[in-house]
Amino acid sequence: MFDTDVGPLRRLEQPSYENSLPSGLMESRMSSSAAPVKDDLLSPADAARMLDLSADMVRLLARDGRLPTAARSVRGVRLFRRADVEDLAANRAGRPVLSHAVQFYESEEFLCSAVARFLGEGLRIGGPVVMVTTAPHRRAICERLVADGCDVRGASASGQLALLDAGDTLAEFMAHGMPQAKRFRAHVGGIIRRAIAARPRARLRAYGEMVDVLLGEGNPPAALKLEELWNDLGRSQLLSLVCSCGMNNFRARSAVAQFDQICRSHTRVVPTEKFPEHHTDDARLRGIVQLQQRASALESEIEQRKECERSLRKLLRAKGGELLEAQGGPGKAMTLVRRLVEKQGGTVEAFRKSRGGKSEFIIRLPR
Repeated sequence: MFDTDVGPLRRLEQPSYENSLPSGLMESRMSSSAAPVKDDLLSPADAARMLDLSADMVRLLARDGRLPTAARSVRGVRLFRRADVEDLAANRAGRPVLSHAVQFYESEEFLCSAVARFLGEGLRIGGPVVMVTTAPHRRAICERLVADGCDVRGASASGQLALLDAGDTLAEFMAHGMPQAKRFRAHVGGIIRRAIAARPRARLRAYGEMVDVLLGEGNPPAALKLEELWNDLGRSQLLSLVCSCGMNNFRARSAVAQFDQICRSHTRVVPTEKFPEHHTDDARLRGIVQLQQRASALESEIEQRKECERSLRKLLRAKGGELLEAQGGPGKAMTLVRRLVEKQGGTVEAFRKSRGGKSEFIIRLPR
């Protein structure tokens, strides 16, 4: 499958978000059925030809973190993804390639673990790192970085690691509920530019939760505007940005369009921990088909519920009075009505305006 000087694949190293697959940053082992075709991976000599550099310079770029290593041969030879090499060539030509991923998550533990791997790789190669988070996530991520051997205190003291609070940072450029472009470029853009200038040899890695905060506050327009501002910044600076979005922000049916807009605002979308990791492409495709089947079943269930609600509303409008006069008296009739309504998630309120008057009731059904 590969050139003789490369040999078969031994393992995948932890990939970066610049070109992460749905499995994110998790380290995985590559089986023969999952191995990419020859054209997907390049040896140092191949990468050197594309970059018009020597193979030794390509290896130096890899050690500095400017060219992510996708895999190694059994002989220890670094292999590079073609897309990474093409991105580096564009960056060297003064055309920064936008790298903006979104990590969806259900569990905060999963999120903090994934982010720590992404940022930790940047710290270990000496690259600049910027983290804009809520206080609880900042503590959890830093604890994981320390557990993985990163000197968080030293990196922060030296300026390699910038730790920013999401709420405080938002306050610097928000006005009237919306991000202000000029203030964002001055504040956030200034932080990014200074970090890159201090350590220009490695690509800056940034992680932000401000979009997640805005979504949690019920402000999707501001969240989408912020994504646009990040993209504008990413097109002019050498950085790899990862945002996070909790799936709890998209539970309502009305959030479908909003979810789609968030996905379209990123160059890569990384699914939650529920998506199968370390699997072959065939297994991932099966996972996608299963999700499609579940979505189809859910849509069918929703339509059946709507039809049931329409029938119930029609019945109550036409037969409500008759039910109260039905044999067995209003007590049994009301029991029947309440049972039908509560089955649809609604409520029934019964009352009399005066003693001896007719019973009246109010039925409320969810929309």
